[in-house]
Amino acid sequence: MKKMLFVCAALAAGLALAAENPYSSYGKATERVKGDPAAVEWQDANAAAIAAATAPDVLAAFVADAASAKALLDQIQPAYATPPLTLTQIAAVTQWVMGPEPCWLFFWEPSPANGRKIWTAALQEKIATAKDDYVRTFCRQQLDLCQ
Repeated sequence: MKKMLFVCAALAAGLALAAENPYSSYGKATERVKGDPAAVEWQDANAAAIAAATAPDVLAAFVADAASAKALLDQIQPAYATPPLTLTQIAAVTQWVMGPEPCWLFFWEPSPANGRKIWTAALQEKIATAKDDYVRTFCRQQLDLCQ
């Protein structure tokens, strides 16, 4: 009987604490913040700009040489200050360089494998030289996807 009372008391205390904790559910984390669109809203509103900024020829140009890759990575700013379109381009470059090589019949198409070498080297350089932990972590995550 004492054990049952103890279990009930512990359960009641746990429920009371959970009710007082605003972070005990996803409600607080998923609340909308006025002026800050959800990711899907931003993507829908900027679909044309995203499509233009992530076209295969644009992505290939970012990894055509070390200077182009560095220029893109130099746009990364500390924690959440980088424009979303820039972050989208960086993620798209990472995805593009991991893609398959074009069929040999399309010899004029850029090579993702060549771009991958340039991109991974640029990411490694950025990780080594960045002074901000957020920038290093972001680049490390991109590099992990490429390796």
